[in-house]
Amino acid sequence: MLEKFWEDENVEIKTNTPYTLEELRAEKIYENTTTREPNGRYVVALPFKHDEPNLPTHTYERALDRFKRLEKKLSQDEKLSHEYNKVMREYLTLNHMEPVKERTRNERAIYLPHHAVLREDKITTKVRVVFDASSKGSNNISLNDELLIGPRLQEELRSILMRWRMHKICFTADIIKMYRQIRLRKEDTDYHRILWRFSDEEEIQDYRLLTVTFGTACAPYLAIKTLKQVAIDEDKDESLQEAQRAILNDFFVDDILSGSYDVETAIDIQSKVTKILQAGGFELQKWNSNSKQFMEEIENSKRASKNEIEPNIKDTIKTLGINWNTLTDKLQITNTVHNSKISLEPTITKRKTLQQQHMPQWFTLELCNPMMKSRFR
Repeated sequence: MLEKFWEDENVEIKTNTPYTLEELRAEKIYENTTTREPNGRYVVALPFKHDEPNLPTHTYERALDRFKRLEKKLSQDEKLSHEYNKVMREYLTLNHMEPVKERTRNERAIYLPHHAVLREDKITTKVRVVFDASSKGSNNISLNDELLIGPRLQEELRSILMRWRMHKICFTADIIKMYRQIRLRKEDTDYHRILWRFSDEEEIQDYRLLTVTFGTACAPYLAIKTLKQVAIDEDKDESLQEAQRAILNDFFVDDILSGSYDVETAIDIQSKVTKILQAGGFELQKWNSNSKQFMEEIENSKRASKNEIEPNIKDTIKTLGINWNTLTDKLQITNTVHNSKISLEPTITKRKTLQQQHMPQWFTLELCNPMMKSRFR
């Protein structure tokens, strides 16, 4: 039991961990195939495990069956149907998807089923469309089976959070539609075909996705690798080094948690991070900080939405699933435990506690900023 405790509490620091052969292959493919468009956006290739991948077969039939079931579900929920249509129209408007005009179906094309994931806690995007690249073809192989996941390129979340709390002036933000800001090379887009129509009065149409797609095994690697690549490529002078360091070390997927020792430096880093990422087609939003002066430099449309504040927790926003009270500069972890229900159980276990869905009361674990407070609570 004692050994288990120390294993759970240990923050493992890995340095110069050698890559596996598959990780090296993913890195090599990225370096040899990645290009940039005239507008600065990156174009990447799908990293396959083999030069001649064993692709899934007869995916159209399975995707069609899944699509018909999706349509039935959408027909029974008008609100969900409206939001789903809205997302798909956005894909077309932003040129993240295009209709397939070829009359002859490409035999090597892969059709991905898709479904909705509801995120009621979000204001900007309540419905996310997820594409199922793990769907098996008739040969029992999926696209994800043949894709490399790439090496791990970012530290663990707790390491990033702990370093973030050492700044006197802290700030957070996230990248708008991070995956979809990265284009897929043309020859790989037929591996990302989908079926869709906006009304049952239309014929079912073939579309192809043109960007890195949520649901594919390689998507996190391609997105994070490209984020780091833009920091390296745009490192044009010494004045950008602090901003480059923030991009390379202070991101957890699409969320940045960074800061500095004074407001002026933090504002300077924010401005330069924004400039570097814009050069690669990435746009930051939902800025927040424990400094009022810092927030005065951020335009209103780019600030964290007040509608995403947790109920009954004043001046609190969510960052990476943890509530951050920017007024008191404390992290607050909430739990929803129904005491009366648990008390009926003869034995209280972790599993039973995690199963509780009611919210009659809150408890918080407050982690103060050591630069701002004299002690932790």
